[in-house]
Amino acid sequence: MYIIQDGRFVFANHRFLDRIGLTEDELLNTDQYDLIHPEDSEMVRQNAIEMLKGIRTTPYEYRAYNKAGEMMWVAETVTSIQYQGRRAVLGSALNITEQKKAEETLKAQKELIDNILATIPDAVLVVGRDSNVILANTAFYDAFGMNKREVEGRPVSEIILAPHLLKSLLKILLDQEPQINLEFKQELKGNAKTLVVSMMKMGEKGALLILDNVTEERQKQERLFLTDRLSSIGEMSAGVAHELNNPLTGIVSLSQLLLESNPPEDLREDITDIHNEAQRAASIVKNLLTFSRKHAPVRESIQLNRIIEDVLLLRAYEHKVNNIKVATHLAPDLPEVVVDYHQMQQVFLNIVLNAESAMAEVKNPGSLIVTTRRLNGLVTVSFSDDGPGIPQENLHRVFDPFFTTKEVGKGTGLGLSICYGIVTQHGGKIYAKNNAGKGATFIVELPVDSQ
Repeated sequence: MYIIQDGRFVFANHRFLDRIGLTEDELLNTDQYDLIHPEDSEMVRQNAIEMLKGIRTTPYEYRAYNKAGEMMWVAETVTSIQYQGRRAVLGSALNITEQKKAEETLKAQKELIDNILATIPDAVLVVGRDSNVILANTAFYDAFGMNKREVEGRPVSEIILAPHLLKSLLKILLDQEPQINLEFKQELKGNAKTLVVSMMKMGEKGALLILDNVTEERQKQERLFLTDRLSSIGEMSAGVAHELNNPLTGIVSLSQLLLESNPPEDLREDITDIHNEAQRAASIVKNLLTFSRKHAPVRESIQLNRIIEDVLLLRAYEHKVNNIKVATHLAPDLPEVVVDYHQMQQVFLNIVLNAESAMAEVKNPGSLIVTTRRLNGLVTVSFSDDGPGIPQENLHRVFDPFFTTKEVGKGTGLGLSICYGIVTQHGGKIYAKNNAGKGATFIVELPVDSQ
């Protein structure tokens, strides 16, 4: 405690003297403002003036120095008194230097954490023991398409819609497990994504969730798995096809000879059925041989627009009689790509045939839109129909060998598998998606420098 009159100390107790390291004589010969940091002296002076005028002041903080010149933070409370017949200031100063250091440390740590959270590429979520979100980083908001108001303070179950993840998180919060890693799927910005989350205990406050979007990696793994399967099935298909080809050729030829020999009418129908079914089996064998890809492709620089036009010309009559309208948006400046003409024609023809079949299910006038363009070093070709679309559960299976939704006898399930194999061999990608309204779109991407 101390008393100041006319800007100078006139009294101080021993506790105050010990704190600033001065004797009573030294203090009485010291100007008050000599002990205050220059940047804070005006604020202290103004408070003293207002207090002496009778204006009530609140406790305030400032920086001061002791005898050794060491700076310290002071929390001061002052009041106006009468001392020896004149107005004076009675002050009480509390050293809060350690408290200030702790606050600055916490502030620096928070700034560091905020900077880390802002720059870390993975989405981060901090969840309290009550399962409500405490905070999230920028990457989380970007990935989930949400803002701070929509996330902080809300139950995590309203943000992440994965029951098995929430059960695992509960184990973390109840101290049953220190860390859990798992994978889940969630729709982000209208698209299904695959996420890997690492959940860990965060002291007594809750849990830390680090989420990584692995959708592209999983798609690559699926494509590699499918390619490996196609290779294995291709080897098997070649052997099966060669074994079946000779007896089928005999059945087709002999049944044709029998039909040409004018058999009795009661036998002609049966022989015709044998001939037709043998031809269908031969067609399946042909597909198997194509699927096995035993012939060497001949690649050359070709404009894909030309292949598309040839395919559409082949199907022009069927489109006319089946009332299918075809619209083309073919980029005139499309660069050439190095492909096998016949293989790529097979790819485009197969996609068009599938679109025709899909639109026939709706039994309405159909519409097929074919578009080509160059994008990021790729030539892309898209075929959009207005059929019924692809059931979501089948979307990732359409390129599987022998997978088909057609009736028995109307499809082998090899067409799109062959397309997948051809496009992959050309260093490209082929995939399908449902349109926003109705129908589906098949997209083929080929690198401009495909070799």
